[in-house]
Order: sequence, then C-alpha cells, then structure tokens
Amino acid sequence: MQLWFSLMSMWRISMNEQLREVMELVSQINSVDMLRSINELVVTRIKSINHLDGFKVKIELKVGDRVSWQSRRRGCETFGTIVKKNRTRAVVRSDEGLSWNVPFTMLSKVTL
Repeated sequence: MQLWFSLMSMWRISMNEQLREVMELVSQINSVDMLRSINELVVTRIKSINHLDGFKVKIELKVGDRVSWQSRRRGCETFGTIVKKNRTRAVVRSDEGLSWNVPFTMLSKVTL
C-alpha cells in the first residue's frame, strides 16, 4: 500500500522536481560499483528510447518520400529522397545527386 502512495505522489511531482530528487540521491552514493550500475541502466534506457524512435520513423517513411536531415559534415540541413530502406538506415539521394546512408532517427519527412 505504501508503494502505491509513493507512486501516486511521484505523479504529482513535476519532472524538474523528480530530476532534482534523482540527482540528490545519486550525489549521495559513494560506491563506484553502484554508480557504474546506474550508468549502465541509464545508457541502456537511452539506447532503448533511441531504438524505438528510429523504429517509429522507419515505419512512417517509404521509398520515394522526401526527407531532410541535419548534416554533421556540412553543418546544414540537407534535403533528398529515400531510394532504399535498410535495417537501421535509409539510402537517401540528396538534391545535389549524392547518396547518403542516414540513420532513421536523423530523418524528418518533408511535407509540401
């Protein structure tokens, strides 16, 4: 019953307050092994979220769709058309005629 009240009170706490509380608890940990375990949990959670985000985008996008992405190499937004969908990346032909292997998480569908 106490766990239920704890969970209900967590719903009432804003995200900033929850983050502050978590940071406070982590700052009190003196065990390197425990901190490594927490780090592993956080990294795993981030990877899981990124994987789901990429999966959602992959489902929504089709070959022939017009997309854009932020180019790390060129530092600007690049536009192109999907020519092939692979497991984790799409082959995109840019407007300049170059082919790029772009992770689905970086792609945004362009609506006309």
